[in-house]
Amino acid sequence: MMIFKTYYKSPFAALEITANDFAIIKLNFLKKFPTAKNSGKIPGHLKLTVKQLNEYFTHKRRCFDLPVLIDGTDFQMKVWMHLIKINYSSTASYADIAKAIKKPQSFRAVGNAVGLNPLPVIIPCHRIIHSNGDILGYTGGNHIKKWLLRHEGIIS
Repeated sequence: MMIFKTYYKSPFAALEITANDFAIIKLNFLKKFPTAKNSGKIPGHLKLTVKQLNEYFTHKRRCFDLPVLIDGTDFQMKVWMHLIKINYSSTASYADIAKAIKKPQSFRAVGNAVGLNPLPVIIPCHRIIHSNGDILGYTGGNHIKKWLLRHEGIIS
């Protein structure tokens, strides 16, 4: 199976998007835009990801409709699938997610699973905040989380 990568310059950071022959499998935040060029043919689902990111960042898209392939424990998969259900411009707490997946005491484990989300932005883990309203902890850094929450009109 082939692995493909492309790079996207978002408003807050360079993104490295990784795909296999059939699906998007990883999104990473980079400190700077790489000088490496894409090699070979870029599959359609990777081009579609770039198109949908452009639409999201220009307020023309509120959720992503992409073929994705993510791998995690059963618990992580439940958390990540629930993250997808959180609407644009909405938030939930770690405790809310724990209750929703019927593990109400597991809010710390939910936090760990959220932190391991392989597709941030696409699977909107930035919409998870602390029960007290604090906006802390994000794979790419709090400045990116706050940017995304401002972009969606959640914070000013």
